[in-house]
Amino acid sequence: MHNIPDTSIMTEFSHALLGDQRLTKRLTRLATACARQPHALIPTATGNWGQACAAYRFLDNAHVTPAALLAPHTARTLQRAATVPLALAVNDTTTLNYSHRPATTGLAPISNNADKTLGLHLHSLLAFTPQRQPLGVLAAQCWARDPARFGGTRQRNRRPVAAKESAKWLHSYQALQTHVAQTPATCWVFFADREADLDELFELALAAPANPALVVRMQHDRGLEQNEHRLFTHLARAPQAVQLPVAVPRRPG
Repeated sequence: MHNIPDTSIMTEFSHALLGDQRLTKRLTRLATACARQPHALIPTATGNWGQACAAYRFLDNAHVTPAALLAPHTARTLQRAATVPLALAVNDTTTLNYSHRPATTGLAPISNNADKTLGLHLHSLLAFTPQRQPLGVLAAQCWARDPARFGGTRQRNRRPVAAKESAKWLHSYQALQTHVAQTPATCWVFFADREADLDELFELALAAPANPALVVRMQHDRGLEQNEHRLFTHLARAPQAVQLPVAVPRRPG
């Protein structure tokens, strides 16, 4: 990452629509600095306090939104995806822990500890080739949980999916649907973990033949059409289709 060419950053972000060409130039400079030192804080990555202050002013600008920053990169991601016959859209959620920044506003619980572990949730949709080559970011959702709803896990099954965090899977799939129209020669497959084992997601995927294919790790033992057995029993009795080795790191226990 330290030797990343500046031209690569220019290619990804030079067409950002931020309302001011100076902001676009600032974006490319900041992105280049962060790419060279991805683990560094902004003052360290930018090199001096003056450049750090300029970066903070940039991030505080009303025109600088997550959607505006991501848009040019996503456009380049689709250009790369359009050159391959098969692309994998893989998504999952990660937590951004900012508990060490107690003065920061807008944070919320990210674990079962309502007071101490604060931060944000980020759900990303990434594009890869089957050979595991990353193509870029297709979509991203970032939010802070409502502290008033902390501890409401038992009541979540009573709420519609649109009112729950589970809607993130639907939003990701809908974002991919719009990208599919821009890459007609590419076959897309949407991958999700068992948290996405939702009737609403399956219904969305089956609504049109041209929709992206869907691969979801199963969580619920569902009934099957024209089959006396439920899903888990049916798969347990089915012949083995493939066997893949998985390297599991050593850990206590």
